[in-house]
Amino acid sequence: MAKGAKGSTTSSIELEVRKGSPSVELTRNEFRDRFRARFADPHFEKLAAQLAEIEDVAWQNYQQSRKSPRTRPAGAGFADPAYELSLDWLAAHHAIRRASELHAQPGPARSAL
Repeated sequence: MAKGAKGSTTSSIELEVRKGSPSVELTRNEFRDRFRARFADPHFEKLAAQLAEIEDVAWQNYQQSRKSPRTRPAGAGFADPAYELSLDWLAAHHAIRRASELHAQPGPARSAL
């Protein structure tokens, strides 16, 4: 073994550097298991056919990466006003801005969470 920086020892073992990340995409069976886990209560058994249809639509959406199916252009104040943003994201953005404005107003001490 050779001496390294500050007296540490190093060996001649070659290390394999891994780059990137493994796929996190679910298989159809993994997706089915996760989806159905939400409906484990026996009261859902009588809705098995309807849940299977909903699962099929959910799987298609997952395959097509439809994470934000409801969008609108970002609008003024954004770097790209024409960029399509999720309505959920926009609602959260506006709520955070409003909380920040309230926090900045004079008055008793406030904390934005």
